[in-house]
Amino acid sequence: MARLEEINISLPVVEENIRLYKRSIEAWNDIIEASSDTSEIVDVAQQKNATTRNLEAAETERDLLKAEERTALAVVHKNRDEMAEFYRDGPYMTENKAVFWTSVGWLAIGYGAYYLINAENKAGVKFRSTMRQSPVSAAFRNA
Repeated sequence: MARLEEINISLPVVEENIRLYKRSIEAWNDIIEASSDTSEIVDVAQQKNATTRNLEAAETERDLLKAEERTALAVVHKNRDEMAEFYRDGPYMTENKAVFWTSVGWLAIGYGAYYLINAENKAGVKFRSTMRQSPVSAAFRNA
């Protein structure tokens, strides 16, 4: 994010410099066309060449900044998507899975309570029949 902020600060400055260089080159061209003095034309042409080099450097810098901006945005979007998935799904499971497993847990607790309360139920007798027939369990039950 810090690099993206730096790019957002420096990119408008570079684009403004490019506009200034282009206007300066147009002004140098107008002066060259209007002048008939050879020494003045040479001086103005040298200044125009220096401005052209500065323009090319600024355009290169702009292209590099835009490429860095795309790279930084790709990183930001990747991290943003991962964080959104983390907050939506949670660190371990999605909300739907949490609801499902909570429901399964409550159903298991409910069935266990029903099983313990209805000891005479046929389903309960199946598992408790050996305990009822054992003389040791009967001794402890009647104690």
